[in-house]
Amino acid sequence: MRCAAVTLLLLLFASSGCATTRTATKKGAAAAKKEKAAASKTAAKKEAVGKSATKNATADASKAEKTAEKKPKKKKKKASSSPDSSDVPETYKPRKEACEQYEALIREKAAQHELEAELVLGVVKVESNFNPECRSRVGATGLMQVMPRTGKHMECGSDLEDPETNVECGCRVLKRYIDLYDGNVIYGLAAYNAGPGNANPSAKESHLPFNFQYVEKVLRWRNVFVRFGCR
Repeated sequence: MRCAAVTLLLLLFASSGCATTRTATKKGAAAAKKEKAAASKTAAKKEAVGKSATKNATADASKAEKTAEKKPKKKKKKASSSPDSSDVPETYKPRKEACEQYEALIREKAAQHELEAELVLGVVKVESNFNPECRSRVGATGLMQVMPRTGKHMECGSDLEDPETNVECGCRVLKRYIDLYDGNVIYGLAAYNAGPGNANPSAKESHLPFNFQYVEKVLRWRNVFVRFGCR
Protein backbone atom coordinates (compact mmCIF):
# COMPACT_ATOMS: atom_id res chain seq x y z
CA MET A 1 0.00 0.00 0.00
CA ARG A 2 2.76 2.42 0.93
CA CYS A 3 4.54 1.69 -2.37
CA ALA A 4 1.32 2.23 -4.29
CA ALA A 5 0.76 5.57 -2.61
CA VAL A 6 4.32 6.75 -3.39
CA THR A 7 3.97 5.65 -6.98
CA LEU A 8 0.66 7.56 -7.31
CA LEU A 9 2.26 10.74 -5.88
CA LEU A 10 5.15 10.51 -8.34
CA LEU A 11 2.73 10.14 -11.25
CA LEU A 12 0.71 13.18 -10.12
CA PHE A 13 3.90 15.29 -9.74
CA ALA A 14 5.17 14.33 -13.18
CA SER A 15 1.79 15.10 -14.74
CA SER A 16 1.71 18.55 -13.10
CA GLY A 17 5.27 19.36 -14.32
CA CYS A 18 4.43 18.40 -17.88
CA ALA A 19 1.30 20.59 -17.83
CA THR A 20 3.30 23.56 -16.55
CA THR A 21 5.93 23.05 -19.23
CA ARG A 22 3.28 22.81 -21.95
CA THR A 23 1.62 26.04 -20.72
CA ALA A 24 4.96 27.93 -20.71
CA THR A 25 5.76 26.64 -24.18
CA LYS A 26 2.40 27.83 -25.50
CA LYS A 27 2.85 31.29 -23.95
CA GLY A 28 6.35 31.62 -25.43
CA ALA A 29 5.10 30.68 -28.89
CA ALA A 30 2.23 33.21 -28.66
CA ALA A 31 4.62 36.00 -27.59
CA ALA A 32 7.02 35.18 -30.40
CA LYS A 33 4.16 35.16 -32.90
CA LYS A 34 2.93 38.54 -31.62
CA GLU A 35 6.45 40.04 -31.76
CA LYS A 36 6.89 38.77 -35.32
CA ALA A 37 3.57 40.31 -36.36
CA ALA A 38 4.54 43.69 -34.83
CA ALA A 39 7.92 43.63 -36.59
CA SER A 40 6.24 42.81 -39.90
CA LYS A 41 3.77 45.67 -39.43
CA THR A 42 6.59 48.16 -38.65
CA ALA A 43 8.55 47.09 -41.71
CA ALA A 44 5.46 47.50 -43.92
CA LYS A 45 4.89 51.00 -42.51
CA LYS A 46 8.50 52.02 -43.19
CA GLU A 47 8.26 50.71 -46.72
CA ALA A 48 5.07 52.71 -47.31
CA VAL A 49 6.71 55.92 -46.01
CA GLY A 50 9.75 55.33 -48.24
CA LYS A 51 7.55 54.85 -51.31
CA SER A 52 5.61 58.03 -50.49
CA ALA A 53 8.82 60.08 -50.11
CA THR A 54 10.16 58.73 -53.41
CA LYS A 55 6.89 59.56 -55.13
CA ASN A 56 6.89 63.12 -53.77
CA ALA A 57 10.54 63.69 -54.76
CA THR A 58 9.80 62.45 -58.29
CA ALA A 59 6.77 64.76 -58.54
CA ASP A 60 8.81 67.78 -57.34
CA ALA A 61 11.58 67.06 -59.82
CA SER A 62 9.06 66.75 -62.65
CA LYS A 63 7.41 70.04 -61.63
CA ALA A 64 10.76 71.86 -61.51
CA GLU A 65 11.67 70.52 -64.93
CA LYS A 66 8.39 71.74 -66.44
CA THR A 67 8.85 75.19 -64.87
CA ALA A 68 12.36 75.44 -66.31
CA GLU A 69 11.01 74.54 -69.75
CA LYS A 70 8.39 77.30 -69.58
CA LYS A 71 10.93 80.08 -68.83
CA PRO A 72 11.81 81.95 -72.04
CA LYS A 73 15.46 82.04 -72.96
CA LYS A 74 17.04 85.50 -72.92
CA LYS A 75 18.55 86.55 -76.19
CA LYS A 76 22.07 87.86 -76.02
CA LYS A 77 22.54 91.29 -77.50
CA LYS A 78 25.22 91.59 -80.10
CA ALA A 79 27.86 94.15 -79.30
CA SER A 80 27.64 97.14 -81.59
CA SER A 81 30.83 98.56 -83.01
CA SER A 82 29.46 102.11 -83.03
CA PRO A 83 27.17 103.76 -80.45
CA ASP A 84 23.56 104.29 -81.39
CA SER A 85 20.99 106.62 -79.83
CA SER A 86 18.87 103.61 -78.83
CA ASP A 87 21.72 102.52 -76.53
CA VAL A 88 21.43 105.67 -74.42
CA PRO A 89 19.25 105.27 -71.28
CA GLU A 90 16.20 107.54 -71.25
CA THR A 91 17.48 109.32 -68.13
CA TYR A 92 20.71 110.16 -69.98
CA LYS A 93 19.19 111.67 -73.10
CA PRO A 94 19.77 115.44 -73.23
CA ARG A 95 17.45 117.92 -74.89
CA LYS A 96 18.64 116.95 -78.36
CA GLU A 97 17.50 120.02 -80.30
CA ALA A 98 18.71 122.50 -77.68
CA CYS A 99 22.01 120.64 -77.34
CA GLU A 100 22.59 120.71 -81.10
CA GLN A 101 21.62 124.38 -81.21
CA TYR A 102 24.45 125.40 -78.86
CA GLU A 103 26.95 122.60 -79.46
CA ALA A 104 29.02 124.50 -82.06
CA LEU A 105 29.21 127.59 -79.82
CA ILE A 106 30.21 125.50 -76.80
CA ARG A 107 32.91 123.67 -78.75
CA GLU A 108 34.29 126.94 -80.09
CA LYS A 109 34.53 128.61 -76.65
CA ALA A 110 35.90 125.44 -75.05
CA ALA A 111 38.69 125.29 -77.64
CA GLN A 112 39.54 128.97 -77.07
CA HIS A 113 40.07 128.29 -73.35
CA GLU A 114 41.78 124.91 -73.87
CA LEU A 115 38.95 122.99 -72.25
CA GLU A 116 37.47 119.68 -73.33
CA ALA A 117 34.23 120.44 -75.18
CA GLU A 118 32.43 117.40 -73.68
CA LEU A 119 33.30 118.59 -70.18
CA VAL A 120 31.76 122.00 -70.89
CA LEU A 121 28.71 120.30 -72.44
CA GLY A 122 28.39 118.32 -69.21
CA VAL A 123 28.47 121.53 -67.14
CA VAL A 124 25.82 123.15 -69.36
CA LYS A 125 23.60 120.06 -69.13
CA VAL A 126 23.77 119.94 -65.33
CA GLU A 127 23.56 123.71 -64.80
CA SER A 128 20.75 124.70 -67.18
CA ASN A 129 19.77 121.71 -69.33
CA PHE A 130 20.61 123.89 -72.37
CA ASN A 131 18.08 126.57 -71.42
CA PRO A 132 19.64 130.04 -71.99
CA GLU A 133 16.85 131.70 -69.98
CA CYS A 134 17.46 129.60 -66.89
CA ARG A 135 17.89 131.58 -63.66
CA SER A 136 18.50 130.12 -60.20
CA ARG A 137 17.10 131.34 -56.87
CA VAL A 138 20.43 132.95 -56.03
CA GLY A 139 20.68 134.76 -59.36
CA ALA A 140 22.91 132.45 -61.44
CA THR A 141 22.10 133.09 -65.09
CA GLY A 142 22.15 131.47 -68.52
CA LEU A 143 23.52 128.27 -70.04
CA MET A 144 26.43 127.96 -67.60
CA GLN A 145 24.64 129.64 -64.66
CA VAL A 146 27.19 132.39 -64.15
CA MET A 147 26.73 134.57 -61.06
CA PRO A 148 26.52 138.31 -61.91
CA ARG A 149 29.25 139.22 -59.40
CA THR A 150 31.50 136.52 -60.88
CA GLY A 151 30.83 137.83 -64.38
CA LYS A 152 31.67 141.35 -63.24
CA HIS A 153 34.85 140.19 -61.50
CA MET A 154 35.95 138.27 -64.61
CA GLU A 155 35.00 141.25 -66.84
CA CYS A 156 32.63 139.13 -68.92
CA GLY A 157 30.19 141.90 -69.80
CA SER A 158 26.78 142.70 -68.45
CA ASP A 159 24.53 140.63 -70.73
CA LEU A 160 24.92 137.17 -69.20
CA GLU A 161 21.61 136.05 -70.70
CA ASP A 162 23.21 136.15 -74.14
CA PRO A 163 24.31 132.55 -74.89
CA GLU A 164 27.64 133.53 -76.44
CA THR A 165 28.56 135.90 -73.61
CA ASN A 166 27.44 133.37 -71.02
CA VAL A 167 29.39 130.43 -72.45
CA GLU A 168 32.47 132.59 -72.96
CA CYS A 169 32.32 133.75 -69.34
CA GLY A 170 31.55 130.28 -67.99
CA CYS A 171 34.50 128.73 -69.84
CA ARG A 172 36.78 131.51 -68.58
CA VAL A 173 35.74 130.86 -64.99
CA LEU A 174 35.98 127.07 -65.30
CA LYS A 175 39.44 127.26 -66.87
CA ARG A 176 40.67 129.58 -64.11
CA TYR A 177 39.49 127.20 -61.36
CA ILE A 178 40.96 124.09 -63.01
CA ASP A 179 44.30 125.89 -63.37
CA LEU A 180 44.06 127.02 -59.74
CA TYR A 181 44.17 123.35 -58.69
CA ASP A 182 46.97 122.41 -61.09
CA GLY A 183 44.66 120.86 -63.66
CA ASN A 184 42.58 118.86 -61.18
CA VAL A 185 39.15 118.72 -62.79
CA ILE A 186 37.40 117.47 -59.63
CA TYR A 187 38.40 120.47 -57.51
CA GLY A 188 37.96 122.80 -60.48
CA LEU A 189 34.34 121.68 -60.94
CA ALA A 190 33.74 121.82 -57.18
CA ALA A 191 34.96 125.43 -57.14
CA TYR A 192 32.83 126.28 -60.19
CA ASN A 193 29.75 125.03 -58.37
CA ALA A 194 30.38 126.34 -54.84
CA GLY A 195 33.33 128.73 -55.07
CA PRO A 196 37.02 128.13 -54.31
CA GLY A 197 36.48 128.95 -50.64
CA ASN A 198 34.49 125.73 -50.28
CA ALA A 199 36.80 123.62 -52.46
CA ASN A 200 40.12 124.73 -50.91
CA PRO A 201 39.87 122.75 -47.63
CA SER A 202 39.23 119.50 -49.52
CA ALA A 203 42.05 120.22 -51.97
CA LYS A 204 44.54 120.91 -49.17
CA GLU A 205 43.74 117.61 -47.45
CA SER A 206 43.29 115.67 -50.71
CA HIS A 207 39.71 114.75 -49.76
CA LEU A 208 36.68 114.58 -51.99
CA PRO A 209 34.85 117.93 -51.98
CA PHE A 210 31.58 118.18 -50.06
CA ASN A 211 29.74 118.76 -53.36
CA PHE A 212 31.26 115.73 -55.08
CA GLN A 213 27.75 114.65 -56.11
CA TYR A 214 27.65 117.66 -58.45
CA VAL A 215 31.13 116.86 -59.79
CA GLU A 216 30.15 113.23 -60.37
CA LYS A 217 27.00 114.26 -62.25
CA VAL A 218 28.95 116.57 -64.58
CA LEU A 219 31.56 113.89 -65.28
CA ARG A 220 28.85 111.29 -65.94
CA TRP A 221 27.29 113.58 -68.52
CA ARG A 222 30.73 114.32 -69.95
CA ASN A 223 31.11 110.58 -70.61
CA VAL A 224 27.70 110.47 -72.31
CA PHE A 225 28.66 113.31 -74.65
CA VAL A 226 31.98 111.63 -75.43
CA ARG A 227 30.17 108.47 -76.48
CA PHE A 228 26.99 109.79 -78.06
CA GLY A 229 27.25 113.53 -78.59
CA CYS A 230 23.89 115.30 -78.48
CA ARG A 231 21.93 112.19 -79.52
